[in-house]
Amino acid sequence: MSLHLRMLGTLSVSHDGRTLELPASRKVRALLAYLAVAPRAVPRHRLCRLLWDTTSDPRGELRWSLSKLRAVIGAARVVNGDDSIRLDLADSGIDALEVQSAVQAGVGHLAAARARDLLALFGGEFLEGLELDDCPELMGWVLAQRHRFNAWRAALLKRVEEEHDESRGYGAYDYYLQGRQHLARMMHRGLEASRAMFVRALELDADYAPAWAGLATVHACLYEWFDPSQVVLAQAEQASRRALAAAPRLAEAHAARGLVRSLSRHYDEAVGEFEAAIRINPYLFDGYYYFARTAFARGDMTCAAEMFSAAAQLRSEDFQSPMLLATADHALGRESAAHDAVQTGIRRVELVLALNPHDGRALSLGAGTLIDAGQTERALEWSRRCLALYPGDTSALVNVACVHARVGQRDEALTLLERVAARGCGKRDWIVNDPDYASLRQEPRFQRLLSRLA
Repeated sequence: MSLHLRMLGTLSVSHDGRTLELPASRKVRALLAYLAVAPRAVPRHRLCRLLWDTTSDPRGELRWSLSKLRAVIGAARVVNGDDSIRLDLADSGIDALEVQSAVQAGVGHLAAARARDLLALFGGEFLEGLELDDCPELMGWVLAQRHRFNAWRAALLKRVEEEHDESRGYGAYDYYLQGRQHLARMMHRGLEASRAMFVRALELDADYAPAWAGLATVHACLYEWFDPSQVVLAQAEQASRRALAAAPRLAEAHAARGLVRSLSRHYDEAVGEFEAAIRINPYLFDGYYYFARTAFARGDMTCAAEMFSAAAQLRSEDFQSPMLLATADHALGRESAAHDAVQTGIRRVELVLALNPHDGRALSLGAGTLIDAGQTERALEWSRRCLALYPGDTSALVNVACVHARVGQRDEALTLLERVAARGCGKRDWIVNDPDYASLRQEPRFQRLLSRLA
């Protein structure tokens, strides 16, 4: 099949094995996905309501989007009917439709080998990272599809395990996915939960490279924020080496190795690893996100802004990237871009907190972004809530210290940072280059605590 659409994970399209560049517009991507799995032609008014219900010219937006689709998949595949649209993908492979077709008669009828083949199609959730805040009806459809495919994936996994035939690898994959859930949030409780899942995956498959990469990232974050011992750093080093040894072409392994090397300030080596990760998989969030954090710690705000921007586009539910992008843009004097990033970050973090009001990372990092939006009282209230929930979490202490520093409450900020420094935690380079601490730079207490950080 010359054309292949991947929907079980980040949306991608390839032609004869070559990945095609998709339009930047999320609505164009959503249109492609919706039409690709639609069982019949879709009326234009239905598409307009799903994607452009609040715009002044929905039909014009649809025409423009269809022109973008034609440029990617070919004009002949976009078929206009009597006021309806369908895609002719008879010669194409679509992972979601392959799974759907196979399981509709019942997973119990599938041979274990076929179930394993179908499981291999799952690279993540259905249309992972594709979120459209202003299209509630479409997002309802996306969430319903995710629920269906998650249920089918669980049933397929059970079918394979029932046969006791090569099930260890799929069990490892399942634990790996669970470990990924909290990995980027840098809260102590979530990191420990992630570590337990990655260890469980490796107990099932000792050479499972993605789990080694995840474990390396966990140890790196624990070393940076919670346990700055050489033992933890050595664990991060060992795990990152195991990941690369097991899978030298795994993008996640290179991203984890880059993060680990950055902890010892081997920044040039770290950058090389991040660049390798992005070359291998230009859609990998981790490659851009941890590259951006490393650039920020080095004081390279131009690179940090570029990488945070890319990460924010790849994972549209992630609130951290646009918030940190705003800080980098402020440092570069790009006030208009910073304002846009702030608004994006607040919109995303509010969605997260609506689902989980106890998300400490969302509260602490979001509080700083609320200050950018002039919502100081709300920022302080979020900070208080975060510390009440997680009084000993180092990443929470650091972010709330930023809030106090920015509103002129220097004593409160320094007290929190001193608690961090007393544990030997915190990344010195990051604190030195973070403009949020500008009001503290001349304070003797600030200089003393910096001297305690590695």
